[in-house]
Amino acid sequence: MNIRTRGTVEKFSTDERAAIVNGEKVPFDFCVFTGPSPAFAGLLPAQESLNDYAASLRSIEYLGAVCLIFASDQCLGDCYWVNVNEPDAPFLVFINHTRLVDKSFYGGKMFITRRVSRAGRKGFFAAR
Repeated sequence: MNIRTRGTVEKFSTDERAAIVNGEKVPFDFCVFTGPSPAFAGLLPAQESLNDYAASLRSIEYLGAVCLIFASDQCLGDCYWVNVNEPDAPFLVFINHTRLVDKSFYGGKMFITRRVSRAGRKGFFAAR
C-alpha cells in the first residue's frame, strides 16, 4: 500500500488506472477520494460515458464548516459538545476538548473548537 499526502490531484487518466498528481502520472489499483463530490466530478476524464455520473456528483448540495481551534487558560463551560442551531449565530458548534481529555494532555490549557462557517456549495466549499 502506498498512501500519498500533500499532493494535488489534477485529473484521472482516461485510458488506465492512474491519476496525475503534481504533474506525475501515478498508477493505482484503487483510489479513495475524501473530498466533495463536485470536486471529484471535476477530476474525471472528459468521456461521454461519464457525463451522467459527473452530473449526478455535481448535483449534490453541501453544507461545509471551517474549524477554529484555540487554547485558553479559563474554562468556558461544563459541556463537551454544544450545538448552536441559530441561523445568525457566528458558529455552529462549540466543542470543549478538555471535557473529554484532561488538560494535562494539552499543556495545562483548555482546548476549544468552534466550527465557524456555514458556507454552502456556492460559497467557500464550491468545487474549484
